Amino acid sequence: MTIQRQYSLPNCKLVLEGWGDESESSATGFAETRPAMTILANAECHFSGQNQAISGDRAFLESLVTNTSQYAQQVLSGVPHAERRGQSASQVQLQQVSPYVHRLIVRSPDSESDQSHAKPEGEAVSSESPPDSTVQLDLSTVQLFDLVEAIDQMVADAQTLPDIAVQLTPVPKRKATSQEPVAERVIPAVIGISSLAAAAIALFFVPPPEFRPTEQEPTANEQVLDEEETDEALDETEPLPVTESDETEAAASEDEEANNTDTDAVTSPDSDADADSSSGSIASVDSDNSSASQAVSPENLPSEEEIEELFTQASPLNDRDLIQDITQDLRDRLDEEWDNEPTFDEPLEYRVGVLESGDIVGFSYPGDNRDMAIEFLDELPLLDLLTIPEDPDTLRDQTIAQVRVVFQPSGVIEVSPWYLIEE
Repeated sequence: MTIQRQYSLPNCKLVLEGWGDESESSATGFAETRPAMTILANAECHFSGQNQAISGDRAFLESLVTNTSQYAQQVLSGVPHAERRGQSASQVQLQQVSPYVHRLIVRSPDSESDQSHAKPEGEAVSSESPPDSTVQLDLSTVQLFDLVEAIDQMVADAQTLPDIAVQLTPVPKRKATSQEPVAERVIPAVIGISSLAAAAIALFFVPPPEFRPTEQEPTANEQVLDEEETDEALDETEPLPVTESDETEAAASEDEEANNTDTDAVTSPDSDADADSSSGSIASVDSDNSSASQAVSPENLPSEEEIEELFTQASPLNDRDLIQDITQDLRDRLDEEWDNEPTFDEPLEYRVGVLESGDIVGFSYPGDNRDMAIEFLDELPLLDLLTIPEDPDTLRDQTIAQVRVVFQPSGVIEVSPWYLIEE
């Protein structure tokens, strides 16, 4: 029995015709109300305002799904997609004619084989060559994104060609070329050189500072004469008369100074010992403080049991918008810190705990490649962003967001919430 699926949008309609796998329905013993389409016979795409439709087989549909998704991603981000540069011979292509016009080019399989077996230069072309079967349609931006929505509905339909999926990967920032015009990049340098030249011209007219000789210091003979004159002036002054009370006070002060000298002589060893003990206690405190703040390395990381206990006892973060902001900020920071080429060949998965301030307080290894995640931890930026407090018990009173971080061998970092919040 022929199965037909239709996905209609205001400006685009995608129609699929095919068959299902009757062996599966007979094995279950009853007929499904909506049977699954597993074999595609024909796919047609109609656009409003366009008299001509495009159609083809499964290869045409797969090429339409892949190229349309990548082209829409490029239009939205403004960054050229690296995988689209080598698809000039694809059956379906999309080219930007203007910011609001997008040209859809569909080639038949016969024309592709003709292009792949093109004759060398100098050989005459036969007059009986088949006519050009290439179809070109100029789509508006609304028609383009209606086509994207129809493809998304088809891919999300589990009962229609479940083996077709859209493979979308984010473009790393290190591979994005600068879109700033050359003139705008040269203007700051020209302004800086002009400012330097103007400052040099202004300083040219500033008069040089006047030279003033330093005052010479008096010689040794002059210093001796000054000291003699001072002594003569002191001798000429008359001494004050000394009374009996002054003599008594002077004798008492001499006795007190002698007693203090004896006391200091007796107590000086104890005071030295106290000073030594106090200095030793200070040194021990300093050594304790220095040992409390240690460098973060794989050897002094908290154990996985401690991390799991922290994730279990800490309060989860339930603000959907805040979790989204924390996830985006963590992905940007990890991408900025990861500047080395990966040497592993399988994805590495981590379960990361992040505070509301954005600091990483711990992570575990929940994936299947647990041993590889521990082995290649030195190559990843998680240790650079990890913050271990002196008292880990303080984290139990704070709210922690749990995030899944996956490092791909291609250099892509995937960051997503560990759990979903129900609305």
